[in-house]
This record gives sequence, structure tokens and C-alpha cells, in this order.
Amino acid sequence: MPIHFRMVKPLNLQWFFTKGLTVKTVKYWGRYHGYVSKEEQQLIKEMVGKQSNQYLKWALKELSNWKEPTIQHHHKLVQIHGTKDKVFPVKLIREPFIKVQGASHFMVYKQAQLLSEIISRELSQP
Repeated sequence: MPIHFRMVKPLNLQWFFTKGLTVKTVKYWGRYHGYVSKEEQQLIKEMVGKQSNQYLKWALKELSNWKEPTIQHHHKLVQIHGTKDKVFPVKLIREPFIKVQGASHFMVYKQAQLLSEIISRELSQP
């Protein structure tokens, strides 16, 4: 778990994050997280704006409490991860997984076609 999530629980930071604050400050942190164009930043504002403050605080608290599962999977697991993801940095992700070069946390939106091709390819393998 990245340091920015690990700091939430001991400092009780989830109470500072509201949808109003998040929406108003996208222009400052959005580029860092891959939301570069005005269209992308507007989409994030709309997505966050649809959530309640209670949900946003709950989600942040739950992320800060997340523990890696200890269960062994008997199925092939494929994780697709962007190399420029700042929310969950690729260096903290265990292998095996597929790295999408230059992709950020917003890759589902920005590289949708590529992700679709990767998923189709992986599903077609035995």
C-alpha cells in the first residue's frame, strides 16, 4: 500500500476529504494522476460529484485498512497495471502482471481499446 494511503488511518485524514474539496482541487492534483485534459478533469469532477461525502470517507478509510489477501488462487490471475499509476505505483505491485507502458490510473478511460485487446487475448488462452 502506498504511503499516501497508509497515512490516512493513523492521522484520521479521511475526515478532510470531501467531494467539494476534491472537485475544487482537481486542477492541482489531476495532472499528477493522469487526468490531463479539461475533458478528463471534468469527467473526474462529475464522477466524484455523484458520490456522497460519507461514501468518499468510507472508501478512503477502507483503502487505508486494506491488507493483501493470504489466500492462494487456483485460477490464473492476470493483473493489468499502468507504469505511471501514481495512486497505486507499479513498483508496489507483485508480479506476474501485464504492464501498460505510460498508462496512469486512468488507463481504463484513456487506453480502453488496448485494455480490451489484452483482456480478449488473455481470455482466449487456455
